[in-house]
Amino acid sequence: MSDRSNLNFVAKWDIQAFKAKCADQRKIALEWPAFDRRMGACEEFHWTMGPWSLTFCLEIWRDKPTWHGSAAVVEEIGYETVTGNLGMKYEVPKDALLSTSSWTNVHKEQARFVLAEVFGDILRPGDKFQPANEVLGLWAMHHLVPYQGEPVWKSKLH
Repeated sequence: MSDRSNLNFVAKWDIQAFKAKCADQRKIALEWPAFDRRMGACEEFHWTMGPWSLTFCLEIWRDKPTWHGSAAVVEEIGYETVTGNLGMKYEVPKDALLSTSSWTNVHKEQARFVLAEVFGDILRPGDKFQPANEVLGLWAMHHLVPYQGEPVWKSKLH
C-alpha cells in the first residue's frame, strides 16, 4: 500500500484554501439541499483533495434533514494504455477507490480529521448531546449529523 494517503499541507495557504473550500461546500449544501437520494451523486457535492475523494450535502429527503459527509481514498492502481487522436499510444495512470477493509488506522484518523474540517462549525466539539454518527462503509467513512435550524429551503420550493 502506498503512503499517498498521508495528509500533508505544504504551506499555510494550503490549509486556508482547504478550509475555504469546506466553507464553500457547506454553503452549496445549504443553498441546494439534496431532496432525493440520487442527488448524492451530483458533482456539486463532490471534490478531491490529494488522494481524498470528498462528498458533502444536506439530505432533506430523509425523515429528519441530515448533514452527510463522506471521505474515500483514491489510489493509483496501475496504468492504462490510451490511443490518442493521431494513433499515438499513451500510458495514463489508473485510479480506484481503496476499500475501507484495507484502510490503516492512519487512513481512519485522517478521514476523521478531514470530515471534521468539512463539517466545520456544524460539529460542536465537546457537545455530548449533539447526535452524530460515524459509519464505515465499503468504500468511505461517512459522518451523519442531524440538521438543526429553520428549513430555509422550504421558501424556495415550488
